[in-house]
Amino acid sequence: MDSESSHQSRRRRSRSLIWDLVRCDRLDNLCESLLIDILSRLPCRAAAQFKSVCKRWNSLISSDYFVRLFNHRRHDPESSAYTLVFVFHRPIPYYRFEDDCGPVARCSSGGAVLRVDKLDLSFLPPRPPSKIAVNASCDDLILCSSDEEPKPFYVCNLRTRQWVDLPPVDIPYPFANDYLVGFLCNPPPCSLCLGVKGGVDINKLEFMVVLIRHQIYRRRRSLINSGNGVSHIQVLLFSSEEGQWKSLTVSSPSRNLYGLEAVEGNVVPYKGKLHWLNYNDILVYDPYNDPTKLSRVIEMDFDHFDRVSLGVFQNRLRVASTTVNENPICHCVWELEDYEMEKWRLVHELENTSRNSPIIFMFHDGNALCWENEGSRVWLFNFQSVGVGQDHKYELVPPGLDHLLCEVYVHQIADHWWPTPLSSLSCHQGVVHS
Repeated sequence: MDSESSHQSRRRRSRSLIWDLVRCDRLDNLCESLLIDILSRLPCRAAAQFKSVCKRWNSLISSDYFVRLFNHRRHDPESSAYTLVFVFHRPIPYYRFEDDCGPVARCSSGGAVLRVDKLDLSFLPPRPPSKIAVNASCDDLILCSSDEEPKPFYVCNLRTRQWVDLPPVDIPYPFANDYLVGFLCNPPPCSLCLGVKGGVDINKLEFMVVLIRHQIYRRRRSLINSGNGVSHIQVLLFSSEEGQWKSLTVSSPSRNLYGLEAVEGNVVPYKGKLHWLNYNDILVYDPYNDPTKLSRVIEMDFDHFDRVSLGVFQNRLRVASTTVNENPICHCVWELEDYEMEKWRLVHELENTSRNSPIIFMFHDGNALCWENEGSRVWLFNFQSVGVGQDHKYELVPPGLDHLLCEVYVHQIADHWWPTPLSSLSCHQGVVHS
């Protein structure tokens, strides 16, 4: 109690000192970098209040760099809360209804589920009969699209209800049948923690959207010269800096790529690059620094996995796998302990328990989904309390919707002290409902 009172007292003195400096105009002569450094050390509420001091302060506190520095000073990748957005897909030939249900789970830094809410995208422009789907996430932003043609995409922040619309894109056949969607912010979160250098402008927020279609063919000359085929991936890429879509053919360092039917899960941003699954491998793509080829292929040396998903937990890449064709069924979560050396370790394993069934699915953070009553209801089980007491169970989908034949994808959203602003990207401000 004493330490809390002391902390509050220091905060009051800090705010009082800043206001005293403001009144005597001592901060007006400071350079922008030093002023931002001072303001970024204030509590969130106080910093927001100081936007009203003058136009200069409002501009500095509203800048992308201030927000990045403010969050960096409070950022701990191993103790940051987050939100999971669940998306349900019906595989072909069934219709897609990923927008019929959008539950979100608020999670603590340790992965424990705190509560489950309903996803609200009502601030985006499309109205029925158009439907909105969540395609990807990066940091505290999500990428959405509607079912119109040509296809519009939206980058939005759920906390501020700000959004940016991309130019609609005509997705050619057969590309439009099946493709993955990647979403990457630049500089990556948290670029100051990662020590990102080179061509990254930390003062400016940029993003890329990548639509990924696998196409495999051989170049005759390469086949003659090396005796090996060359695998390629076709992508459609949008850059916020260029403001337009373009088509690229991306080469791979591996010739063992498979078609899109081999790909599972969603595209995950990590260390400023996009990662997705392809059978026994994780493909890595860096559209900012090398857009014409894959950066690397990470091998997953696991035994007996049938259903796999990819994610990031406490700043480390994880793979969750379920052996639906083995007896007993086993659910495992593997963590890439050393990213450069590709060293994996097992962090979760469940087998021979009453929870194991062909219709249960574990995620990278140790939580799991379970269908009950022949798919009429979907529960989220929290396994973080195993050994402490009874598992916590949260209803994700109420009875009345058949989710038995659905594939489930999960998108992770960071919970920042200061939400990422989209104002520098000519964003739109949704109406905030009280």
